[in-house]
Amino acid sequence: MDYFQPSFYHFNQDSIEFVKWIENHFKFSKITNVLDLCSGCGIIGLELLQAFPEWNIDFCELQEPFFFFFSKNSKLFFPQRSFNYFQMDLRKFNQDSTLMYELIVCNPPYFSPNKGRLPPSTERRLCRFFSEEDWNELFNCFSRSLTVEGKAYFLARTISWKENVYVKQVGSIAGAQIFCFDLNVERS
Repeated sequence: MDYFQPSFYHFNQDSIEFVKWIENHFKFSKITNVLDLCSGCGIIGLELLQAFPEWNIDFCELQEPFFFFFSKNSKLFFPQRSFNYFQMDLRKFNQDSTLMYELIVCNPPYFSPNKGRLPPSTERRLCRFFSEEDWNELFNCFSRSLTVEGKAYFLARTISWKENVYVKQVGSIAGAQIFCFDLNVERS
């Protein structure tokens, strides 16, 4: 599919393969409320809606320029549907835990800021780099936004967070691993 996206960011095949993995693992589920966190221009959530039109998917993205492209994409593929799109830092998202999701999907920035050259563009840097503190904030957002039985699935290329008993690798796709954040895991 051709999606509208800003010049400083281009989604890659990881997003599409992640969607296929989610489709495979949730084709018989009774999920209704989903959050696409770090959603950019909405590719993962909009692709999932094509497979699961009964799902209610909210979108949350830090960077304001993505909203324009999300709006164009959502109108192109789902012209009759309205969406909740939260343009905010995940540190502030759902602070009062009023929005609860059975599934969170997330394709956060992959790279550690201390590895590799930082791009001069702030927008591009925010799309590519995630610090250890950012990972902790992401996990906090998962914790306050998941239902009791809910799970979050996210992509990463390398583990650049401190060990977390709620996170385990559950799959892989070309170029990335798929991780699950589950508050219901047995602690050892």
